[in-house]
Amino acid sequence: MKKDVAIVFGITSDYIFALANVLIGLKKHNKVFWDDIIVYHDGIPDANKQILNEILPCTFVKYSKELLKNDIDKLPSTREYSLLALSRFECFELLKEYSKVMWHDVDILIQDDITDLLTYADKTGYAATKSDSFRVEQNFYEIIPGYNMLSLLYNSGILVLSDKLLELGDLRTYCYTKYNQYAEKIRYSDQAVLNMFIQDFHISVEEISLSKFCCHPSNKDYRHAKIIHAYGKDKFWNSDKLKRQFPEWVENNNLWENKRNHSIIRSSSKPLVTVLMSIYMRTDYMKTAIDSILNQTYDNLELIIVVEASNNQSRIKDEIASIHDERIVVICNQSRLGFAESLNVGLRAAKGKYIARMDDDDVSLPERIDKEVAYLEEHPEVDIVGGWIKFFGRANHEEHRPENNDELNAWAIKESPFFHPTVMIRKDTMDKNGFLYDPQWFTEDYDLWLRILPKVHAHNLQEVLLLYRASGENATATQADKVMNSHLDLMRRNLRERLGLEFTRDQMRLLRTPQIIYECYHADEMKQIREEVITEIYAANRKKKVYDPQILKLYLGEMHCDKKSLIKHFLKRFPLLYSVIRRLYKMVSNSNNRELPKRSLITRLKMRLLPPSSKSFHEKTDTIEFILNEHSKELLNMKQRLEWTDGVVRRAFQASNAAFWGIYQNGNYPDPVLNEFNRFKDYEKYIASLYILNYLKCKLKIESLCILNNTGDEWEKAARNLGISIVTTNKNDVKTINRYDGVVITEQLGTIESKRNFDFSSNIIITYIECSSPLEAETRLAIKSQMKYMIDCYDENGYVGIPLYDTLKDIWEIKEQYIYSLIVFVKRDSLDADGEVYEGLSNNTRKDLN
Repeated sequence: MKKDVAIVFGITSDYIFALANVLIGLKKHNKVFWDDIIVYHDGIPDANKQILNEILPCTFVKYSKELLKNDIDKLPSTREYSLLALSRFECFELLKEYSKVMWHDVDILIQDDITDLLTYADKTGYAATKSDSFRVEQNFYEIIPGYNMLSLLYNSGILVLSDKLLELGDLRTYCYTKYNQYAEKIRYSDQAVLNMFIQDFHISVEEISLSKFCCHPSNKDYRHAKIIHAYGKDKFWNSDKLKRQFPEWVENNNLWENKRNHSIIRSSSKPLVTVLMSIYMRTDYMKTAIDSILNQTYDNLELIIVVEASNNQSRIKDEIASIHDERIVVICNQSRLGFAESLNVGLRAAKGKYIARMDDDDVSLPERIDKEVAYLEEHPEVDIVGGWIKFFGRANHEEHRPENNDELNAWAIKESPFFHPTVMIRKDTMDKNGFLYDPQWFTEDYDLWLRILPKVHAHNLQEVLLLYRASGENATATQADKVMNSHLDLMRRNLRERLGLEFTRDQMRLLRTPQIIYECYHADEMKQIREEVITEIYAANRKKKVYDPQILKLYLGEMHCDKKSLIKHFLKRFPLLYSVIRRLYKMVSNSNNRELPKRSLITRLKMRLLPPSSKSFHEKTDTIEFILNEHSKELLNMKQRLEWTDGVVRRAFQASNAAFWGIYQNGNYPDPVLNEFNRFKDYEKYIASLYILNYLKCKLKIESLCILNNTGDEWEKAARNLGISIVTTNKNDVKTINRYDGVVITEQLGTIESKRNFDFSSNIIITYIECSSPLEAETRLAIKSQMKYMIDCYDENGYVGIPLYDTLKDIWEIKEQYIYSLIVFVKRDSLDADGEVYEGLSNNTRKDLN
């Protein structure tokens, strides 16, 4: 019976790596639409055939020269180009076995689904790309009479043939005969003959899209192409420029090298690893997740996929079966068991020495399994190992977890100590202790770690092992309340069992997420409750000695209670006495109360953007006199909330909604925190960025930010710490920019156009003029001139500009080159009652610049 589709390649043994790259791309981006992959070659070693078959099953055929002239190797065309180029002629013979045959060269990168190629060759039987500049005569060393030499030639790099061509006779013999007849005159062997064939048989060629399926790397729209074809002298493997331009080719090549170096022949000395995955309804990212496991550098593994009972179960099973890898084991639940119990099904069926977890929408980095196995083999005292993750999709940042066992136990008081899909654990540890997932918990992994940690030794590798998809579709995102309550209840259970303490959900919520304190109306009381919880934990730990005291303080933080708070906490034990003293205190406070002075807009901005650290700060004279009335109580509350401690770094922590609240102790910060800040060359720029974005988020409700490519990392890092979604793009991508609430733009001094083409419509635009020279008088004048132009330009387009130099300069020793030209532009129609205030500020600023 005739098969449908064959994909054909022809390579010499020194280009095995190029074929492997194509096969990896084919597998990565396509569901199987072919029956066979046929590879003509001149002698591929059996070991390499085995590795290639691990990527995708292939049929290898050694190319025969029996139909060619005896002196074929001496001809110019075969000295410059491989003889395997002529194996294209074999495609005509294959049409007797297949309805369609596709050929492609191997100097390509497949970067998308190529199934659309099947739509070609139905009408005339022959489809190819047509050159837009090269002509037939360029295939020959001399003019060939009887042929139209000036016609634009059809390329032979990609061909789609259908069995309609069988009506024309033995085309394979025709091609070899033509080649032998004109061999001395032919420059490009196969392409010359195929263009002669088109003219001899009057073939109406169906034109394959050149830009889509045979796009040259120099094409400006290469990102939208499905296949990149590096025809010419510069190839992916010999051009540093192309390697930088197409990192996916490099990634594929690294996968091949890892496979080749480790060999497909699995050594009995390698312990078997069971990778455990459960799938319910979603299959959008399933193949990518599975491929990331099958393409691991560590190959002695089994992948158990438990398919939950659903209407899609049969379809999912068929999709998995189409991957054709003997290491996959599929188990189909007969009834709906739920995620946790499905994982238990896989655990019971596992044969490996080690159990590794994997989710159906994430991507394990190629060396993840190798590194985890190596660590567990070298450290027999460790039972469970995990690693860090990097988000992709809707987010793009890394998240870390502590390294050693004592740190992980303390961390587990508030958070899961591991990222679940990075974990590998010894199977005998699970079996010996009877560890299974408990279906009653929404956070089944956190429950398991809390039960495991007191009985085992654990470790996290301090590197990213997995790409975690931030799609908003997983259970953690779609059922946030249930997940949160489950997590809080497990925190309560853990503290009850290990320290004998009993807490409420609210107390655990404050302990886990202290930033919520500053969203509360009763912020002082909430802060007090949290500190009482921590005090109880410290006291109980001193008695039971469960956690290392120093590490516990590292992750829970020192107390920040002042004397007044401590006295208040003591008096609350005596309700009647507390009530009397509270009334007396209020009477005294009211008699001493006096109205606070009015505050200018700049002071108001400073109060929110740059929390004050000293009395002298409030008494500074504002350069722009624009007076606002401010209610005294609001000022006092704001001052008390923001001024909870001194120091530049601690104020930065508070500004980012207390994300790092409570970790400062004894004048020092733990290494993970210091490392976060040391990543930036310009630390002051990060601090300023953090405060500006925090103000914009609180005051103008900015939730998303577009950061242009030439802007520093400090904005991106600050946005992530504040929970603002970000994207990076270039200045010309106006459509993307305008979808976000704000945009950060770096301008170069002296390069502002005389007439700006203003296309932005974001509510917030943050600009900064970059200059390499010190701020001497001449440079200051140039920047002032450019700032004035920008403010006028933005003003014409409905924006109000707020320069921040005077606001920032007295707070820290920030490099003047950064803050001197920093301006926040706010769209007028995004403001309400405060609009005229900003407009007045802008007008005064313009006068000052003049």
